[in-house]
Order: sequence, then C-alpha cells, then structure tokens
Amino acid sequence: MSGGKIRRARNGVEQVLSRQMNAGDMAGIVKFSSTPEIEMRLSRDMQKVSRAVKGLSSPGGPTALWDALGMAIERVLELDIDLEPWIVCVSDGADNRSKTWSPQKLATAIQREGINIIILSVGVTEESALTNMHLVAKAGKRVGEMLEVASSEDIDAAFSRIENLVGGGLEVQR
Repeated sequence: MSGGKIRRARNGVEQVLSRQMNAGDMAGIVKFSSTPEIEMRLSRDMQKVSRAVKGLSSPGGPTALWDALGMAIERVLELDIDLEPWIVCVSDGADNRSKTWSPQKLATAIQREGINIIILSVGVTEESALTNMHLVAKAGKRVGEMLEVASSEDIDAAFSRIENLVGGGLEVQR
C-alpha cells in the first residue's frame, strides 16, 4: 500500500478502534506481504494496539492474503473467551503467495467458528481475486462483507461503513 493508502487505512482502523471497542474487547494485528506475521498479539490494551496501528508501514512485494487471514483465525481460536470474533482485513493486492490457506478453506473455517469478517479491497481489479475475496467474506457469521474501493480517496468512506457494520448500525447486504 502506498503512502496515502496506508495513512488512510491506519486512520480508519484507529477510528473503528476508538469508537467501537469496549472494555473487555480484544484486538490484534496480522501484517502481511509475502508472508504473514503477528504485528500485535490479541490484547485488551487499546493504547498498545493503537501504537501498533500507528507503526504500520507500507508493505511491498507479493501478497499472502489467505495465509494472513488463516493466521488471524488461528489466533482468535487460541483464546477461550466469550467474545464475538471479528476480522477486518485491508488489502491492496490479490493473493499470489499463500501456501497453507485457500479461499475455500478460509470460508469453511469462518463458517464453522462463527467469525464475522469484513474485507476492504483497495484497488484490486483482478476478477478472480475479487471473486475469491467475496467467497471468503460471504462466509461471515452475522456480518460477512466485502467492500471494494478504487482509490485511496475512497478509503475514508469505506471505514465509516466498517465502523457502522462493527457497531451494528447498518444492514448487511449479501
């Protein structure tokens, strides 16, 4: 993600965290380019999560989107807590590097585990990539949404919609 896109994405994540996270909620960050990595383990410390979000930089190179989502699911399942699980994913690239997870495997895991998911696709135009993103997003428990934006200027509006979805303020369209 280039400078403007990552800056807007960081601001959008900050907005969702500050307005929708409640005491007892947890958040974490899986960062990815050619391989996914845990940037921030699940935590209830929103200040710590916020600092991690502010420290995110523009990734480059190949995209291991499916493996990153799989890693996020695995982290959520490690915890034995009574919270409704959510995954919000932002990507500006089609998956071209994942080795472990496929869209079908992700959709099955999301449905089985009752996870809500929102995927924000920024500037992805490859039809098969968009089809696979939709497949994964539609597997969400209560919310399964795929948002497509063409440019960095549209990211702010997309995050307003994400905030409303997470907060229960919008009807989900399938």
